[in-house]
Amino acid sequence: MKISLNWLKDYIELEQPLSAIVEKLTLGGVEVEEVKEVGIDEQKIVVGEILSWRNHPNADRLRLCEVFTGTEKLNVVCGAKNFDTGDKVALALPGAVLPGGVQIAERKIRGEHSYGMLCSEKELGLSDSAEGIMILPREAVVGSPLPSLFPRDALLDLEITPNRPDLLSYIGMAREMAALGLGKLKLPGFLVHPCLEPLGQDTLRVVIENIKKCPFYSGCLLENVHVGPSPLWLASRLKASGFRPINNVVDITNYVLLETGEPLHAFDADRLGAPEIHVRDARRGELFAGLDGKEYELIESDLVIASSTRAEALAGILGGIHSAIGESTTSLLLESAWFDPGTIQQSSNRLAVATESSYRFARRVDPQVVLPARKRAVELLQKMTGARLVGKTESGSLPETKHSITLRAQKLEKFSAFSWPEEEIKKKLLSLGLSLKEETQEGYRWEIPSFRPDLQIEEDLIEELVRLKGLDGFPSRVPPGFALPSQSEKQWDKILSLKQALASKGYHECITIPLLKDDQQPDKLSLSNPSSVHYAKLRSSFLDSLLGVASTNWRRGNKEIKIFEVGALFFNAQGMVKEELCLGILIGGEMGSLHWTGKPRKIDYYDLKQITDYLEEKKGFYKEERRHLQEIHPGAPFDIPFPCFYAEYSLEEWKKREEEIPLYHPLPSQPAIRRDIAIIVDKKLQHQEILNAITDQHVPFLESIELFDLFEDPLGSRIPQDQKSMAYALTFRAPDRTLTDDEINVIITKIKEGLRGKIPCSFRE
Repeated sequence: MKISLNWLKDYIELEQPLSAIVEKLTLGGVEVEEVKEVGIDEQKIVVGEILSWRNHPNADRLRLCEVFTGTEKLNVVCGAKNFDTGDKVALALPGAVLPGGVQIAERKIRGEHSYGMLCSEKELGLSDSAEGIMILPREAVVGSPLPSLFPRDALLDLEITPNRPDLLSYIGMAREMAALGLGKLKLPGFLVHPCLEPLGQDTLRVVIENIKKCPFYSGCLLENVHVGPSPLWLASRLKASGFRPINNVVDITNYVLLETGEPLHAFDADRLGAPEIHVRDARRGELFAGLDGKEYELIESDLVIASSTRAEALAGILGGIHSAIGESTTSLLLESAWFDPGTIQQSSNRLAVATESSYRFARRVDPQVVLPARKRAVELLQKMTGARLVGKTESGSLPETKHSITLRAQKLEKFSAFSWPEEEIKKKLLSLGLSLKEETQEGYRWEIPSFRPDLQIEEDLIEELVRLKGLDGFPSRVPPGFALPSQSEKQWDKILSLKQALASKGYHECITIPLLKDDQQPDKLSLSNPSSVHYAKLRSSFLDSLLGVASTNWRRGNKEIKIFEVGALFFNAQGMVKEELCLGILIGGEMGSLHWTGKPRKIDYYDLKQITDYLEEKKGFYKEERRHLQEIHPGAPFDIPFPCFYAEYSLEEWKKREEEIPLYHPLPSQPAIRRDIAIIVDKKLQHQEILNAITDQHVPFLESIELFDLFEDPLGSRIPQDQKSMAYALTFRAPDRTLTDDEINVIITKIKEGLRGKIPCSFRE
């Protein structure tokens, strides 16, 4: 949100310099992203009036203008075309220095004298763009210095967190800055007395058909409205806050929105037909023509403001083109309402329409500002457009938001490790707008204002006190000893170690969003209020996400796909959403680079098996935690031209298990002896069964067993067709001496006898 300090001074007496304001706001949790100083302080830039103009006799693209300065007439050469006789303009006299450092002097341009320069907004530092010279309002006094119309100002671009909708207005920011000790708050009178004068019988009728989505709706009917340009002060304030001036009626609604945080909307009453408004659910397939020139197809979950013939506005989001305020408008209906935040957010996301109104309604507008904002807008309309209030109505009731929180001094001291004076606690909480209801044995009970929906529990009040005091307000101290890592910290370290281990094996980590498109895994969990209609389902596997990453990498020339992701997967557990931390691994493509010593080889299933064996043997994974170990064939939906191989593990139990501490083993001092044996077994027999048959014999001095060859004979000329030969390398070592061949021969014989007794097999000699 952009705010102007000059405008802000209407609601707070600032007592600190700009640097202190920026620092305190940032430390108080309101990040200042940019500070921009604007305005004019050059007294030789004045308001001029175009008396006449003619084309430059020696240049087709230039004009020779006669400009009145209030005391004299000057000839000025200008290249712009957007002005005419009688227009008020910004005239830089000879000797003036523009914000960019350009000094204006009397010059001769194509044979004609020019005694100054007609300036654009960009040249004056008032805007980042320029379309011709700046045309001033008709009421500008000729000859007056421009600094009186555009005084120096500081514009702050603020990052407002979603939990603080109260800061999306000038009054809200003034409250916050006063609480931070930056000045004294000055609340306007319409907040204290928000009611309009009684008018007798209402001439408007409002029917709320869905009270849940719209608990309260009010409308004011005004006649004798004169639509035209806004005065300079109003247009300047809107521009400073990032709004484009349109006309005095629309600008007033935007002005009140920025001032109070309550979005308003004005309808052309004559275009509505009968003075009757229906706040209803949209009909499936109903078409709505918005002010942005687009047509939207609505569904039942959308809320509309409708006349008897059509939807006139998308409630809380966008007005309609058919009832828009225009130059011919003479009567208007002013809307001030409170809409359900979830409804506004859902429709805004589904239709991909984000407006200043939807931004505030989706974050929850303060119910207690609905009527004051209405009164403020009516007063401004009466003053600036000559409007006359002829009718008003209210339907429904504003949501009750009052609640109280008990703050205990003992808990405050425990959480903040600081002894708080009682008066300091009261002063800070009162500055936030809280009111002290009573003092009990437990502590003080504070009533929370309606504009602070983020304050719900005692810890919220403690956080506010610490925030207002600032970290520099607490004494420093050295912790007494070392803090042992928590369980969550241990789990974090274990997951980080896993990621580093996979990276050391040549795998690349991916981070993808946990949402899927509607056409991906259609049977999966759906979000009731998705941020995008295109991504509305929660993933239950990494496969689609990782295949998308693999496809992108392949198309851009990366032929070796070895990727993994650690993240959350979501499952339906008897009607409840179950979230699990999981690991997904995907490989495919070609391994190795082009080289004269050999060609790259295709990545296959055994490459995946290698990494799963590593995880299960070295990193403590259980086979029962492995959910998938599969091949993905080439083709749709990602058009990958090679097979991929995918593995998935649940990490929920693994991350809780204590990791084995690696033990130091000195380098062996005795030599090893290797013997190879080739076993012929049935094709159906697995490697693990042979491995178990050897290790179960508790062979002395056996250090390792490695399978290094697998042979099958389809023709059956060397070994039977239904059998296979598996060759193992057995490594032996004694810790204190060199083993002899005779000792090893005896051990090998016993191993073979043991294998014959456990499994049907023979040996190739």
